Amino acid sequence: MLVTDHHLPAVLDGAVSLPDADVIVNPNQPGCAFDSKAIAGVGVMFYVLLATRAELRQRGAFAADQQPKLDTLLDLVAQGLKRVRAGRLQPGLLALFNAAGRLSDMTLGIECLRTDDPTRAAELAAQLDAINRERREVESGMRERAEEALALLMPDETAAPPAVALFDSFHEGVVGIVAGRVKDRLHRPTFVFARGADGQLKGSGRSIPGFHLRDALDLMAKREPGLLLRFGGHAMAAGCTLAADPEGAGGQGVQRFGDALRRVATEWLDPATLTRTLSTDGPLALEWFNAQTVALLDAQVWGQGFEAPVFCDEVQVLQQRLVCEKHLKLKLLHQGQER
Repeated sequence: MLVTDHHLPAVLDGAVSLPDADVIVNPNQPGCAFDSKAIAGVGVMFYVLLATRAELRQRGAFAADQQPKLDTLLDLVAQGLKRVRAGRLQPGLLALFNAAGRLSDMTLGIECLRTDDPTRAAELAAQLDAINRERREVESGMRERAEEALALLMPDETAAPPAVALFDSFHEGVVGIVAGRVKDRLHRPTFVFARGADGQLKGSGRSIPGFHLRDALDLMAKREPGLLLRFGGHAMAAGCTLAADPEGAGGQGVQRFGDALRRVATEWLDPATLTRTLSTDGPLALEWFNAQTVALLDAQVWGQGFEAPVFCDEVQVLQQRLVCEKHLKLKLLHQGQER
């Protein structure tokens, strides 16, 4: 059995826990000297393919001019961006451009990515889009319940604790999304828990800069033996599992988890880190207010450590109206011009 991964290894009973596999390829496992520790899981798998091809070539399995062409898979690795923009990509990925999301059945997504039939890809993408729309409705309801729980937990958001842990009758598949929404609203490390089919409490967390979520879970596991059945993740996102409460309520375990998380946050976070800071590039000159600038920004690759520019300026609101119950259309006066 070969296992590929990119997460920090899980910890079970205070010790690093690795799968019982013949081979584990993971740049973040103990003792791995691979330089790129932030590579995505799909990138790890692509390196395995490259190494496999090199080994087969060395064994004489094929001639050098007949070796498999792996560059055709670069769109799936999200590295062949020029190929993607030129339309040279897998039929399933092309169909998925308008049907992305967190799925209840990931096998549909895998089949869509694997198929070479554009018609079948379109059918699968339509199914995925329907699932995604349903997921958004579930997420919306969960977010409302999270808002209600937050209102009871902290009537005054300005006095929010250094970290937040919530549990309700949430849907297990989208707790990470809800945790991200709460984290964005409060600017606090946040975990949201739901009860899994096995009765255990499955939690997903999102963090803020300066608070390494996986390391926090590691410290909590050492301080509170028996609290975490398993955990793993990254600095900004992590997951964990709590044992089911004997009475089945769930609140007792989450309360203990929340207390432990807040203790670590109190020790690690100072007022400056807990203060939301928005860095901007200042006002945008009038000559750059056009569709070409939008296209230029959209053509770039932005991400962690290389964020898209954010511009700010003072405007006068001349007119506003609600569109489709959730969009706001504005007429503004900006630098002497109406927009």
